[in-house]
Amino acid sequence: KFDFIFENIDTTKEKDYLPVFITESISDLYYRRKPKAEKEYIKASRVSGVSNQSVAQFTGDMYQQVNLYENFVSIFGKNFISPVANQGLLSYRYYLMDSTFIDNNWCYEIQFVPRRKREMTLEGTMWINDTTYAIKKIEGKISPDANINFVKSLEFKQLYTKVNNEAWMLKDDDLFIDFVIADQQMGFYGQKHASYKNIIVNQVREDAFYEGLERITLLDSADNRSESYWDVHRHDSLTDNQKGIYQMI
Repeated sequence: KFDFIFENIDTTKEKDYLPVFITESISDLYYRRKPKAEKEYIKASRVSGVSNQSVAQFTGDMYQQVNLYENFVSIFGKNFISPVANQGLLSYRYYLMDSTFIDNNWCYEIQFVPRRKREMTLEGTMWINDTTYAIKKIEGKISPDANINFVKSLEFKQLYTKVNNEAWMLKDDDLFIDFVIADQQMGFYGQKHASYKNIIVNQVREDAFYEGLERITLLDSADNRSESYWDVHRHDSLTDNQKGIYQMI
């Protein structure tokens, strides 16, 4: 008798879907620009739901970050031309749509659309700060005719914040993917939300800190965090739908 699982079906998208898998983690992340290096220490981690090799094959790429400041954005092994690439004018048309204050920063809303079909491009809208030309906010998706195996559609949304009047840093990063295995068959959605807090810039560390092959370290206590720990340290509260996944499993 599995009728109870259908109480957790979500109907907010174009298709009804049933949440079956969720993973959460809390990390300390360190990044050096030159020479480029990165270290991540996972302080808390938990997984709940139906997870197997097939699911992992698709969700593995969900952990990647869409870095728009690179000329080419790597998405599922394919390079898409960034809308803020050095040669972006060769691949995109830009339209000035609006201007307003966002978090006390005057920004211009610019729509970007591909110049040609069947190119590895994106489409969407971005808000650009008027003095630093930094991205304040961006929403986009891959072009409908972009061909990625098993991916019907991919949407992303990012929000940046200015830290100490020095640097614009990523604050919120959302990714939504509609996976399709075969026509006329059941598929599944993948959704990722990452948030960044307590950002410190220009705090130089010794080169030895970034040495070693391990870029990601899982602390011994990460898998044994209590529910109260998550309630205190989680950046955002879980939605009722997300809570339903833990309860259902």
